[in-house]
Amino acid sequence: MIGFILASHGEMANGMLDSLKLFFGDLEKVSALCFHGEDDPVEFGKQIENTIHELDDGSGVMVFVDLLGGTPGNQSTLCLRDENVRKNTRVITGMNLGMSMEFLAQRMACEKIEDIDLDHLMNAGRDGIKCINKEMNLL
Repeated sequence: MIGFILASHGEMANGMLDSLKLFFGDLEKVSALCFHGEDDPVEFGKQIENTIHELDDGSGVMVFVDLLGGTPGNQSTLCLRDENVRKNTRVITGMNLGMSMEFLAQRMACEKIEDIDLDHLMNAGRDGIKCINKEMNLL
């Protein structure tokens, strides 16, 4: 089974995991990693790398981070320097609940990380972003 890491500034990753459990119940091979201001970025990077190794049974690992250019994303990207990690790991920024739900749905049907439709996954995240006032012509 493909592993799944949610990594964020503050407790966002834990909150995302709690929300996903409302829809999917208990989740196997899913970890939430939270970076706080007092944390050492290098140590957080080691935590990400260790979690990738723990979750990867050969099927691969998907890593969602909250923000492009932030510590969780930067440290996840640094993990990709290792060729063995790089070939079995995908890092996607801008995590949101819709994209996370789409990943978990795809994961049920896919045996390997390379089977995940990354474009569809990212579109699911983008397509869920709407201004309701504008959509309903209330502006």
